[in-house]
Amino acid sequence: MQKNRERCTFFHYTSGSFGTMEKKEGLSMHYPVSIRSYGYSINKRRFVQPQAVLEEDWTLLILEEGSFRYSLGGQEGEAGPGEVLLGPPGVALAREALTAMNIHYLVFRPSRPEGQTLLERITRGGTYRFPVADRSRLLSSLRLIKPCSDRREEAALAAATHYLYDLLLLIMHEISEESDPSPAIPDPRMLTARRWLEANAFGEARLVELAHDLGISQVTLTRQFKAAFGTGPKEYLTALRLEKAKALLTDTDFTLEHVASLCGYDNGYYFSRIFEKTVKLRPSVYRRIYRF
Repeated sequence: MQKNRERCTFFHYTSGSFGTMEKKEGLSMHYPVSIRSYGYSINKRRFVQPQAVLEEDWTLLILEEGSFRYSLGGQEGEAGPGEVLLGPPGVALAREALTAMNIHYLVFRPSRPEGQTLLERITRGGTYRFPVADRSRLLSSLRLIKPCSDRREEAALAAATHYLYDLLLLIMHEISEESDPSPAIPDPRMLTARRWLEANAFGEARLVELAHDLGISQVTLTRQFKAAFGTGPKEYLTALRLEKAKALLTDTDFTLEHVASLCGYDNGYYFSRIFEKTVKLRPSVYRRIYRF
């Protein structure tokens, strides 16, 4: 039962010794944005505040697992794993959890004119939800922010600010590669398919059953899912499993067999093959390199 409980860490960078950090001549002053707070929740099933408005600060919500429905600045939709929701100051953000979530949330503000310019470029046209294709870089930056929340020193603030800025640059880079940065609203059946995959990813998830439940063929499921989300359902399922595996490898001492079973794989050998083929590193090597 313990593993199903919600766990949350939250840290205000404006408290204590960080209260006047922006006025000091430190490492963090070189960045055009200033991080105010960071939080990370595991197995979060509801938002404490279903609607919120920050008058001066921007908000980033980034999902590792799960999904939620949102309304922001006249834009409504669903956010899933690997997607970023960027909320400007003074704009009401309503959100409702659809499944249990592992979610990061950051509050920040521009500290220099180029920071404000970057944020305006990202959200021009009223676009606030951004599917990130480079999920590996996205989640890597988030995992590097997490340890900074335990350290009350200028170097920790500078590191957290660096990785936040990297996230914003990643979003801007991906937008610049798209001819139309406004994401289309996916087919409702494909949203259902994505939620099904997220709910069943770490058990026996069979695509043939999903296709049958949707009343379509597996070929049609693959084609429509890829058109909606830029990746096939099999690849999406693998990505969900491997992102969880990465977290288990770096955050626990579990054996590879145990990690494999928790991520939906029958055995450690098959899990290791899939992991090395996709990540280009053996699980043991990944654990040694990225463990803090």
